[in-house]
Amino acid sequence: AWSTWPKKLRDTAGSDSPDWVCLRGPSRSSCLRPRRTASPKPNLEGQQRKRRSHQILQKRGGRNKEPSQRMLSAKHDPKEATGRMDKKDSASVSEDIPAIESLMTASMQVLLPKFLDAKQVERSNESMGVDTLLVDDGTYFLVYIDDTLAGCGGWSRRRTLYGSNHTRGRDDALADPATEPAKIRAMFTHPDYTRRGIGRCLLEAGEGAARAEGFKTMEMGSTAAGRPLYEACGYEFIEDLSQPSDDGTVVPVLRLRKTLI
Repeated sequence: AWSTWPKKLRDTAGSDSPDWVCLRGPSRSSCLRPRRTASPKPNLEGQQRKRRSHQILQKRGGRNKEPSQRMLSAKHDPKEATGRMDKKDSASVSEDIPAIESLMTASMQVLLPKFLDAKQVERSNESMGVDTLLVDDGTYFLVYIDDTLAGCGGWSRRRTLYGSNHTRGRDDALADPATEPAKIRAMFTHPDYTRRGIGRCLLEAGEGAARAEGFKTMEMGSTAAGRPLYEACGYEFIEDLSQPSDDGTVVPVLRLRKTLI
């Protein structure tokens, strides 16, 4: 799945996309120009591979060990890239949470009203906040474009299907890869950056990492707004998990599932 990221991102990149999009994930990363002409693909053979620790670890005194990701550049140093996709280390949780919360709120307030009424949107904001355990586990991803947080999402090896730190019914026990699904969790794209392939990249990042750990299926608790994308990516509707809140407002939550190949 990782090797398909650059092509899909180039295919969906718009004319206002950054000149460089840098994708970072659990096992490898690439920096490739979005496709704008029919020019040949750059020959990466023999190019230097570089490793570097996240700057946030160095600033905050975290574990200063090299991450497993490799930055592969055709011509330029990855640090010059105007876009990047980062798997954040747990040391950066406190710095990232405000930006993540802001993105989630913007996404729900702008995108959900197309599917939900005002009361449902309000309740969605209350039930779909940040789950910091995802970042602590190293399974959450942030997409930055020109230093702006454009998207976030990840996966989980735990049994909790959806929700924030305080969602009722959480189960933080680890799932058994042989018999239980991994979860796609907390996928959000900023309204200003929709339809650029960000959601698909985040989805494939989670699927690839879960597959590497031996999981055979993925599940998620999807909003109505996310369902079209997920079904286009091979997920199937399993059941409606919607339940009324304390004031009787029902926020749709759909269980979707995909078999990993």
